[in-house]
Parts: sequence; C-alpha cells; structure tokens
Amino acid sequence: MLFRREAMSVRQRQNVAYGLSQPLIPEAPAPIAAHRSPTTTDYAAIGTVWSNTITSQVYILASIIANVATWVLVTAGGGAGVFASLTVTPGPISLTGTTTINTAGAAATSIGNAASTTTILGTVNVNSTGAGATNINGAGTGAVTIGNATGNVTIPAGNLVLTNGDISLNPTAVIEWRGISSIFAGTGSPNGAVFAPQGSLFLRDDGSSTSTRAYINTDGGTTWTAITTAS
Repeated sequence: MLFRREAMSVRQRQNVAYGLSQPLIPEAPAPIAAHRSPTTTDYAAIGTVWSNTITSQVYILASIIANVATWVLVTAGGGAGVFASLTVTPGPISLTGTTTINTAGAAATSIGNAASTTTILGTVNVNSTGAGATNINGAGTGAVTIGNATGNVTIPAGNLVLTNGDISLNPTAVIEWRGISSIFAGTGSPNGAVFAPQGSLFLRDDGSSTSTRAYINTDGGTTWTAITTAS
C-alpha cells in the first residue's frame, strides 16, 4: 500500500486501475503519513486517511466546502478525542459509563439551554470537590427539581440560604431539624413525623381542640407532648 509523507498542504489526485466491468476503476485514496495533523487547507480526496506519526492520531477527510477541508479525528475503542469545540445538531448525545465534563478547566460549563429540559440519570456529583461556586438554574425562571422519589438530598457542609422564596414541605413528609430549639408548623400530629431539638414548639394548622393546637418536643427526636391551650 502506498503511503505519502507531506510537510505542507496536500492535494491528491484520484488514482485509477484497469478493471473488467469498466475500463478504469477509481481506487481508494492513498493514506497520508505526516509529522503533523491536517489543517483546513489540506485538500485530498474525500475519505482520505491522514496519520500523524508523532501523536499517533488518525483523521479522515469528511468534506471540502468553500475551500475548507474538514478532517475528523478517529478514535479507537476506549480512546479519547480532544476537540477545541464540538457542536452536535440536532443531537441528542448519549454518554455511557463514567463521563467527565470540564473537571480540570477554569472556564464555565453550561449544560442545557433556556427552552428545553435537561435530564441526567444516575448519580450526579455537582462541584463535589471544587472550590468555585455552583449555580443550578441561577438565571432561569423554570422549576428546579433536586433528588428523586426515594433518595435523600444531603448537604454535607455549609448552609442552605434562600435569598428569595420559601421552603414548602409536604405535610406528610418526615422533617428532621438539628440545632437549637425552633418553632414548627404544619398539619397533623407531629408525633413520629417531625424531628426537632428538645424544647421546640409545633403549631398545628388543623388543630381543633385545646389539646391538638400546640405541642412541645420532649426528647430531641420525634416525641411531642400536647400543650393545653385556652378554648
């Protein structure tokens, strides 16, 4: 097989061979071996293979449009290609296995857009080891859902700060509160359902008698004693 070694931009001619079905049969373009990667001004027959013998990278010429040659990097199974930029239209992109996105880069990384929904399945670590700020839908106006139907949302360090808005909890949800005694409110009895520091108060929204309107936590857990109120 013929290999060509080029130092400058190349322009190949299509080779032909004698055949039986027709006088001349076009041959596959000869591979190019060079000590560099191809550029947009390296022209050859579509489908030509370019091998960078220094980096052991292989490219295939996909198209030449408006005198701009597009060479596509070919990666072996398990290998990784490095792109300065990558646009997939219309998509989607399916990623299997461990996927690393901009873990070492200093630039901002955006996933999703302003109009569509971005769905991520499996375990998701958001800035688990980074020192920078993490913004989830920081500039958007749509709803943000964290967690799933059965898993927990854990903040191992730091505080949960709400600049605007409130925290809304399902009345049947188990609430765990750790720290100083506080005042809670909700529907239904807090016994066995609301975790709070000892001495905390629970004001029941649907209380209808002197013994169902208010409770005090007595064990720093989920045990509450009703406080008798005036009728």
